[in-house]
Amino acid sequence: MSVPSSPGGSEDFATFLDAELDSASSDAQSHLDNGGNANNSDEHYVSQNTKKRKHYESDLDDSLRHTLSSKVVADNKCNGNIDANRCPPHPGYLHGLCIRCGFLKTLDDIIDERNVALRYIHAGLEVSNQEADRIRSNELEKILLRKKLYLVLDLDHTLLNSARFIEVTSDEDAYLQAVYMVKESISPELRKETGLYNLHSLQMWTKLRPFVHDFLKEASRLFELHLYTMGERIYAQTIAQILDPLGHLFGSRVISQGESTCRTTKDLDVLLGAESAVIILDDTEAVWPRNKDNLILMERYHFFGSSCKHFGIASASLLEAEKDESEDDGTLANTLKLLRQIHTAFFDGYYQDAKGGTQTYEGEQDVRKILRTIRSRVLAGCVLVFSRIFPTGLSSPETHPLWRLAESLGAICSNSLNASVTHVVAVDKGTDKARWAQEQNRHLVHPRWVEAALHTWRQPCEEFYSVSDAPCLTTFSKTVNKERPADPEIT
Repeated sequence: MSVPSSPGGSEDFATFLDAELDSASSDAQSHLDNGGNANNSDEHYVSQNTKKRKHYESDLDDSLRHTLSSKVVADNKCNGNIDANRCPPHPGYLHGLCIRCGFLKTLDDIIDERNVALRYIHAGLEVSNQEADRIRSNELEKILLRKKLYLVLDLDHTLLNSARFIEVTSDEDAYLQAVYMVKESISPELRKETGLYNLHSLQMWTKLRPFVHDFLKEASRLFELHLYTMGERIYAQTIAQILDPLGHLFGSRVISQGESTCRTTKDLDVLLGAESAVIILDDTEAVWPRNKDNLILMERYHFFGSSCKHFGIASASLLEAEKDESEDDGTLANTLKLLRQIHTAFFDGYYQDAKGGTQTYEGEQDVRKILRTIRSRVLAGCVLVFSRIFPTGLSSPETHPLWRLAESLGAICSNSLNASVTHVVAVDKGTDKARWAQEQNRHLVHPRWVEAALHTWRQPCEEFYSVSDAPCLTTFSKTVNKERPADPEIT
């Protein structure tokens, strides 16, 4: 792609940014079409393109700075040599200079204008809200023609779990060495299988969630992938390199805390994609105050013990329990099925539900409405009565989060027992309503049964969440044993 020769000309800011986006998308699609294999030629290709990219970005910065600054007059206003009819408003800035007219941003401009920072695409790049909306509209048309949507992926507890060296106990370290690192010592190629990485430069262990590589590869066929983490840039780039060593899945679409518009929350305003076509995978709803309708809430991946302690969880972590999530029926495998349902509903107007039945969707092409529709069918046909779940004296139990959650999943909630009730939700099997459920052969389930439905997007098996002295399952997804090898006998 050529460097814009002169602001306001045919190669203006809009053309420049559109070409940048097209280039990233076409490179990724070309790789997928060719099978996406990481061989020696791929490594050579990436090495060469990395050098070209650095050279290009350096030339772009120098060229734009020189061209734009030469057109800035002493009073920082557009002169007769520049198309003054086009600016203001200024479509965007690169390092404080308008990409179209060369106007140098003043303090008043900073106060008056609310721009969208796109530093993850190019250092110093920001665009106006109007320009961002224009780009989103154009990008939506292009991506729909390719039958793709957008997928924004959180890192920690969604795709992986990390722990600092000092947070890992000596016993945990010994287990990691015996179960995971021993395979890598046999063959470095097995590192991908174990998913465990010892990141010396960051002084931390990182464990990838099982099935993550296959998940990303398959999801990328249906979605344009973005990483979005509240971690620092160096951490985001390190993990992106592990997940996508050739740069074909994410490209430059890696957003860290420094590129977010707020340091404590996330927002789709930094994404050049229409919100009606964006799905978010994240384990924390609170960090998305404006985009909850786009969110698929993920069950947190607690592999390390320090992760459980951070969230105040008393039960053992997967590492401490010598388990891990199942590749075939774990969180990411089930989430991929859901993403396929959303994609099919969006483009074809139907989808296969968790039970294998065909469900029609006749609503708008809006992933937020599709999510709401699929969610509302998870517990359809279930009639719930709660027993001693809500605080004593609560006058409006329908306002309680668990009641509202059950209703959003399609269940009917009631205060009274009757013949239509299918489930009694309780923590004590000795209450009147709990005894009624047992006498009338109704399901008596723990509140975690409702939470499991939220995370698995299907009606959970009631036997796994029965009200008994035995504790409920500590994880909603299926797990497998990862026991350490027995010590050799001394002869």
